[in-house]
Amino acid sequence: MKRKCYLFLVMALFFSLFFVMNSLAYAEPYSTMNSNVKGIMPSVYAPTNEIAPDGFNPLSATTEELNKYGFPEKPSDPEKLKKWTFAMQHAKHYVKPEQSPSQWTNGTAYNNHWAGYVIKASDNLVNGMTPKYTEAQGSWVQPVYTGSSVPAFWVGMGGFTDAPIVQAGADSNATYIKDGVLKSPYEFWVEDYPIGVVWEASPKLNGGDTVYVDTWYTTSSSYAFLENITTGLYTTVPFNSTYYSGSSADFIYEMHVNYANFSPTTLQSCYLAYKLSNGTSNQGAASSYTSTKVIMTDNGLSTGTVKASPGTLSNASFTITTY
Repeated sequence: MKRKCYLFLVMALFFSLFFVMNSLAYAEPYSTMNSNVKGIMPSVYAPTNEIAPDGFNPLSATTEELNKYGFPEKPSDPEKLKKWTFAMQHAKHYVKPEQSPSQWTNGTAYNNHWAGYVIKASDNLVNGMTPKYTEAQGSWVQPVYTGSSVPAFWVGMGGFTDAPIVQAGADSNATYIKDGVLKSPYEFWVEDYPIGVVWEASPKLNGGDTVYVDTWYTTSSSYAFLENITTGLYTTVPFNSTYYSGSSADFIYEMHVNYANFSPTTLQSCYLAYKLSNGTSNQGAASSYTSTKVIMTDNGLSTGTVKASPGTLSNASFTITTY
C-alpha cells in the first residue's frame, strides 16, 4: 500500500512539473494573455530550403536565389536596404537549426508580458483596404544578463488582436540546465502559434553580440532568418504554416517567469512590409505608421507598476528600459 502511495505521489509530482513548465514554455500572444489559452506541444518541421553553396553572395544574388537559399529578399525601401545590406555582408557561415523545443515557452496598451510597439492593420488602412503584414525585421545588441528570468526580444506578425502569430528573436536564459549541463545562456528561437512550433535555433549567441532577425510570409509558408552579425553565423528556419494572420507587425520585448533588469536595449532597423487585397505591396520603417505603444506592468493594467517601457519610436528605432 505504501509503495502504491509513493508511486502516486511521484507521478503527481511529475505531471505537475510538466504542466508548469509547459505553461512557461511558449511566448504567448497578447490577445490570449488574460485567458486560459496556452501553447500546445511543438511539432517540428524539417527545413525545406537548400543550403547556400560556399562563396554564395546574397548581395549579388537574384530574388529566385535568395528564396531558394532562405535569405530575405532585397528590399526596395532605401533605408531598409541599408540595414539589409549590412546584415547580408556579415552573413558568412550557415549553421543548421538545432530543431528542438525552447526552454521557455515563450494609442497605449498595458500588458504584463509585452513591451514595445505594435503596428495594427486596423489603424493603417490604405485607400480603405486593410493591409496584411508579410514581414517584420529588427536588430539589437543582445543584453548581458545573469539573473534567473528569461527576457526575450523578438519581431513577428500577428498575435496582438488575434491568436495566430509568427515570431522570431533571441533570449537570455542564464539558469537553463539541460541534460545536467549548464546550457549557453543566450539563444535564438522561433515560434509559430497556435500550431506550436517552437525551435531552439542556432547560431550560437553571447551577450553583447549584435542580432539581426527577419520574419516573412510567402503564399504558403513563413520563414525566419536569424543572424549573429558579430560572428557572421546565420540560419533560416521555415515554418511551413498552413494559416496566416498578418493583423499586426510586432517589435517586442517579452518577459516570462520573473521580471528582469538590465541596461537599456535599443531595437533598431524596425521595418515591415504588407500586401493589400488588390495585390499591391509596400514596405517601410515602423515609425512611419500609426503604432500602439505597449507598456509592461506587473498587473497588465495602467494602474500597475511599470516593469518595462519603450521610448519614442523614431527613425525605425526605440529603446526598452526595464525597472
